[in-house]
Amino acid sequence: MNSQTPSNSTPQPSPAAFFRRPLHILALAAALSIPHSASAATYAIQTIGSPSLTGGFALALNNAGEVASTSLVRSFTYSDNSFTSSREIIIPNAATSNPGVVAQGINDLGEVVGRFRTNGNPLNQTSGFILRTNGTLDVFNAPSVASTSISMLNDSGDIVGETRSDLTPFGLIRGFVFKAGTFTEIHMPGADLTRAYGINDSGTIVGHFQNSDAVSRPFVLNAGTFTELSLPNAPGGSASAIAFSISDNGSILGTYRDSTSVTRTWVRLPDGSYQYPDLPGSGRAINDAGQITGSYLDPANANIRTAYLATPIPEPASILLMATSAAVLLRRNRRSPV
Repeated sequence: MNSQTPSNSTPQPSPAAFFRRPLHILALAAALSIPHSASAATYAIQTIGSPSLTGGFALALNNAGEVASTSLVRSFTYSDNSFTSSREIIIPNAATSNPGVVAQGINDLGEVVGRFRTNGNPLNQTSGFILRTNGTLDVFNAPSVASTSISMLNDSGDIVGETRSDLTPFGLIRGFVFKAGTFTEIHMPGADLTRAYGINDSGTIVGHFQNSDAVSRPFVLNAGTFTELSLPNAPGGSASAIAFSISDNGSILGTYRDSTSVTRTWVRLPDGSYQYPDLPGSGRAINDAGQITGSYLDPANANIRTAYLATPIPEPASILLMATSAAVLLRRNRRSPV
């Protein structure tokens, strides 16, 4: 039998030690969970691909750090962490001018979604696509609309995106979610325009809407309830804002335009607090590790649009705190009876 009964000679933990150890562990856990200020954090910036070959935009990021890049005409995935070995996403008869094939999201399975325009179609008429991990390409067109774009796909296969009712300048733009074979429109009540950009594995959706004033406002849609987000103490003030991405742990990333029309990045942490990372250009997607993809104009390369991955570097004070807490835990455990 696998079960064993301890002999009477085996020393047992004292009641005091039994209670002390969990307290030590809780103290360490609390130290490790002290929130960082993203605005004060530093990031390691890694260029993705070659701007002239694989595009200067990175709209797609998953929890493994996998990225898809796009030039808005061609799009690519990568098979290495250095983002130097790429494979193009090929869609037959796709347009060879902007917009062509645009990768916009990637889930943790490695499935990529986006939009493409068929050669010869108007600029505002696109179809959605899903590139499966086995190489199969699925085309998705929402019912009874003129144009479809897919923004993100979660690990359960739920997709979000936007549709256009017709191809005139007055065509209605609405968000949507397609889940378990059911298509549902996403529209902020009373708004003129609604776009859905991100969905996580819990099914929470983010995007933006506009009223008659044409000002973009970010929202979260959770269990059928819309919540408009505001950006407290945003540097430079917030004239308009968009929510682009939500990670599985609930971090939301977006951009805002300040009072001088400069585009900046914002992050809403899972605890509801807001941070404003100092990044090159603007961010577009965030994962559970706090990595951010985005793009910037590279002054060292003739201001060419360049895609990047930003990885947060732990602050020295946080590293010291974690090391000190671990040392205290180890020292106390050595003194505790076993």
